[in-house]
Amino acid sequence: MSNGNVTLTSEYLDASNRLYPLTNKRNIQVFVEGDPDVRFWAPLFNRYNDKYNINISRAFEVPATDGKAANGCSRIANLINTGQLTLGKNLIVCLDSDYRFILNDYKDGYEFVPNNKYVLETGVCAKENVISAPEGLKEIVQKSVSLTTWFPNLDFRLLFKSLSRSLFILQSLQLYYIRNDIGKVKAVNQKLISELTLLQDKIQELNYTEYEYKHFNKILRKMKKESLIFFKSNLEKSERKNFSRFLMEIHSRMEGYDNAIYFVRGHDFNDFVLKELIGRGSYLLLEQEKQRRIAMKDKEGVAQLYKEAISAMSLVQCREDYSFCRHFKNALVKVDAILAA
Repeated sequence: MSNGNVTLTSEYLDASNRLYPLTNKRNIQVFVEGDPDVRFWAPLFNRYNDKYNINISRAFEVPATDGKAANGCSRIANLINTGQLTLGKNLIVCLDSDYRFILNDYKDGYEFVPNNKYVLETGVCAKENVISAPEGLKEIVQKSVSLTTWFPNLDFRLLFKSLSRSLFILQSLQLYYIRNDIGKVKAVNQKLISELTLLQDKIQELNYTEYEYKHFNKILRKMKKESLIFFKSNLEKSERKNFSRFLMEIHSRMEGYDNAIYFVRGHDFNDFVLKELIGRGSYLLLEQEKQRRIAMKDKEGVAQLYKEAISAMSLVQCREDYSFCRHFKNALVKVDAILAA
């Protein structure tokens, strides 16, 4: 350790395991991006507590060379690229997948990710899309935001699936431009936001007792029509074949069309749809969760509750529920391979 900086290597942890064998379990250090990620990855790693001592820490707990505290994938990348973290069987990092994953484009400091067995990515279970998973979505959302109580007639899964399909052409066009023409990304993003705002306005316009899919169907059809018009007027005909090949590549990367539509802009669902619905019942949810934590004598948890946005809380709960979905199988296999090393 020097100048307040920390260097941590897998080899150091391995040596520590041999020098100070407090138990017969191997010590494994896992770094994640931030607080919600601890709650997401912990249930997965808890499966191995009988064999290993696994400590999950957040990226900002390691002082970086720039002297700043920060969360996120970029902080983990900085720690690895500056040599402050050296990965191995005793030191693992876990990252949320984002556009780098779906585009298979790891550069600008992320070259360490591909084919690295000690880097786990959430894949199609990334934070951006976990609330919009095709399987079991309705049950997950009902649990996290009490939709059963507030909006019993709303088919949440159908709403989001229709929304995803309506905007998929725009979402894909944005990804295409991220790879091929970054200057056009802003215009596509503005169009996406414009269309999502229409749905947001509709939610705000309705009384919560009217939250049924039929009330949103008309606006969703309009969004799809507007998306196609924008696509045809903005993507040159000479680029259409390249775009089609790009879509096939994305579908293959995401193991099919359904996964792809739920990944690309799933976070917008949280920002423009879920937050609005949550806002209608946020007080009830806060009080319910507060009483649960009081019953558990979790004073720190009660205090923390009011520092968290409701949307963040619901997202965390969704991620906890979804961590063992079938699409997470690859991550589980990779964890097994690491711990068996």
